[in-house]
Amino acid sequence: MDNWKKDVILWYEINKANLPSNIVDKEKMIDMVYKQFIAYRTKPLTIEERLSKLEEQSHEPQNYREECERMNKELKNLKLNKKLKRLK
Repeated sequence: MDNWKKDVILWYEINKANLPSNIVDKEKMIDMVYKQFIAYRTKPLTIEERLSKLEEQSHEPQNYREECERMNKELKNLKLNKKLKRLK
């Protein structure tokens, strides 16, 4: 078993008497921590690496690049509009 999973289980065992009623159950927490762990471990450092990673996983690699470029343009436009509103 991976160390991160042991840590989650151990944390629940140590704190089970003091947990509030709205705490996430242990199995769901293990799943959430696993997703974060995998995301961190496979996280590319640059935008180019991220796009390449997405393209490797996709059957249609061009769509991701086009979508990212479109989203970047929209983001720049939103930032520009925000600055213009502040100047008015």
